[in-house]
Amino acid sequence: MDPRASVADYILRMIAAVNGVKAFLVDDETTRFLGVAQSQSDLLKRDVFLTDHIKNTRSTQMPHIAAIVYVRPTAENVGLLRTELRRSIFGSYHIFFSNFVRATYIEEIADSDENSLVRQVHEYFADFVALDSSLFSFNVLPCLNATLGAG
Repeated sequence: MDPRASVADYILRMIAAVNGVKAFLVDDETTRFLGVAQSQSDLLKRDVFLTDHIKNTRSTQMPHIAAIVYVRPTAENVGLLRTELRRSIFGSYHIFFSNFVRATYIEEIADSDENSLVRQVHEYFADFVALDSSLFSFNVLPCLNATLGAG
């Protein structure tokens, strides 16, 4: 198994699932996943004209752009996503979580989607950083600290 190719395939599937001009909204962790698997120029070739952190506040309405949201399924990210949906900056939202998402998180997102902008929600199990074609990291600090004698 080539972990880099796996993550790249997931990202290409996300992009292919959305037509037209796209924005990629990511968190700290998925920024790493995305950065290793796809270059900015590769994303531009596939009509991804904006890559931004989900924490950033956007004030300009962009109804002509579809947002691909690729985040870890955490309470913080769900809260940020709920805020984003209430503000309705983009014309549609296509949500991809990097791991298993709780049903309660899905319900919270649905409650915040007052303008019915969410088109799809998926779990793509790519919760690791692909460092090479044969090397990846889960980036789990307690394990790393223990192996280094710092835990």
